[in-house]
Amino acid sequence: KLRAEGVKAGVSDLFLPVARRGFHGLFIEMKAENGKTTPLQEAFLLDIDEQGYMTAVCYSANDAILILENYLGVSSR
Repeated sequence: KLRAEGVKAGVSDLFLPVARRGFHGLFIEMKAENGKTTPLQEAFLLDIDEQGYMTAVCYSANDAILILENYLGVSSR
């Protein structure tokens, strides 16, 4: 079903196309609490990191919020 929607294996779940802090943008891979990245995901994150993007693997929505706030230099709290 995801492939039919255009999702490509290995590509991160979230992408923020906003340059900040010396990076071109931010890619976030979301995982369940005990989830693990696949080899395709690890390769994608490494490749995109080498291109000047910030990357993160988050295990909760709160983790992702903290990463986004830090990246953007804002705080919702």
